[in-house]
Amino acid sequence: MVDDKRKEVSIQKVGNTFSRLFGLLALFLASLTLILNEVKSSGQSMLLSEGSEQVLSINVDDPIDAFNDGKLVHISGVVMTTDTVHDRMFGVEAEAIKLKRDVEMYQWQERTDVSTQPSNSRRSFFVLEWGSEPVAKTDTQHKNPNMPFFSETFYAEDVRLGEYSLAFKLLQEIKGWRDVVLDEVTIPPEYLVKTRHIGNMLYMGDDPSSPELGDLRVTFRAVEPMPISIIAMQSDGLLRPFMIGSEELSLVETGEKSAEEMFQSEESSNTSTRWTTRFVGLIFMFLAAFFLRPQLMGIARRLSRSDAIGQMDIKLSTLLLGIVLSLIVILLGWVIAYAPFMGYLLLAALLGVALQVLVGKRSRSKSLLARILFASLILVIVLIVIAIIAFVYLTRAEM
Repeated sequence: MVDDKRKEVSIQKVGNTFSRLFGLLALFLASLTLILNEVKSSGQSMLLSEGSEQVLSINVDDPIDAFNDGKLVHISGVVMTTDTVHDRMFGVEAEAIKLKRDVEMYQWQERTDVSTQPSNSRRSFFVLEWGSEPVAKTDTQHKNPNMPFFSETFYAEDVRLGEYSLAFKLLQEIKGWRDVVLDEVTIPPEYLVKTRHIGNMLYMGDDPSSPELGDLRVTFRAVEPMPISIIAMQSDGLLRPFMIGSEELSLVETGEKSAEEMFQSEESSNTSTRWTTRFVGLIFMFLAAFFLRPQLMGIARRLSRSDAIGQMDIKLSTLLLGIVLSLIVILLGWVIAYAPFMGYLLLAALLGVALQVLVGKRSRSKSLLARILFASLILVIVLIVIAIIAFVYLTRAEM
């Protein structure tokens, strides 16, 4: 009877340990996601704000004015080229800004299913699906053949907007893809027998309605001359990304749009990304609050000196803890974004307080070894967080 109780207590301790470790991992991921999101999105907002104050709109039909070299300019017009872009492997060509070959192979791909059983076990299985990237990681029973050729983009050499040529990065940002009508194509000899020309697609296999492992689908798209709008730096007749501090700024949109419309669109996209990432971070924070609820509620009870907190409903307390922790981390991200030095001091102070509460004299653990191991784990997480944030900030500063 005593042995059974000891065994039950031992199992419960192991479960509590894994719960804390999972909670700490979720807390780390939530904090990292929220802080980096605030730093990046705030930096992008400042970049766009400063760019909108400096931008100068110019007419695409006017001759190049050397006085504007080094300035951030906005220009709208029809992007043109006299080049013919080739995909020599298939003999496909187009008078376009760029031409893209899209290749998909019917291959084994691993999927994961979460069981509905109480154990919540995860089951991996393989299915045959179309994919544009080769999948090498399979088991012995699901081997994929090598993909003989891959997706690739081909660019025109001389692309101009009025008298201005465009830097390669701006060419990459131009959208507006359209399917290429395949009139004459060159089929690789080894696929000549089983290749079917179906509309704008080349199908390399026996039966398109019943694909088999290793079958290929090849399609082509192109960006043809069309109206676009660009915000970039003028540099001796070349439009290229503009440097504001250590950051690059360049905007490219299809259609003729004003500089104000382009900045508003980009800021809207930045805001949408910021809130989406905040939601993801909040989910991780709720998980951390759920698994670390006893420890976090203990801290809250000591800080408030009220036993009423410990009597709160589990769902309500988890919700409140997740929201409060998220707001603290988001505020910390703001401080790091706008005042990095103060942000790092605040981060160190918060982590120091957390470390003291978790492994200090008030810790419930009476095992010296357990305290040392737990303190080491917290310290490693602290160092990783500081190192990643410092690396991101220094990398931005050196660019």
